[in-house]
Amino acid sequence: YNAVGSTAHLSGDGLKASLVMRRLGYTPEQVACAGADAPNFQGVASPHTLAALQPGEAVVDLGSGLGVDSFIAAAAVLGEAGRVTGVDIAASEVRHATARARERSLDGRVSFVVGDLERLPLPAASADAVISNGAFCLAPNKPKAF
Repeated sequence: YNAVGSTAHLSGDGLKASLVMRRLGYTPEQVACAGADAPNFQGVASPHTLAALQPGEAVVDLGSGLGVDSFIAAAAVLGEAGRVTGVDIAASEVRHATARARERSLDGRVSFVVGDLERLPLPAASADAVISNGAFCLAPNKPKAF
């Protein structure tokens, strides 16, 4: 996955990405929120449908990759107190997502950290909601990751 992060700066096919995202259950508003980051989408379905995120919530995005779902979550929760923390094992993806958060003027409210799903680098009970899009299936020890 570090190789993915090293090519994330390359532009992709936004139209194709938006069609794939719509097919996987993202709303038109969520696809629009992904914007220029849509070609960097990684996942298997929209975690936002079931998450029902609310303004002011603290959200953790497990296996956040290049940050697309974290940015969509931010649109739902950012208010006076909302925040999103993305956790990913690939340092290059975390660097890319952090840079994109800064470019989107979200730094300080949307952050990304390198971490393993089985040993999260976050304090216990630090989230109101947790989302994940396909990364959880990669955790070797699922009971530990839960």
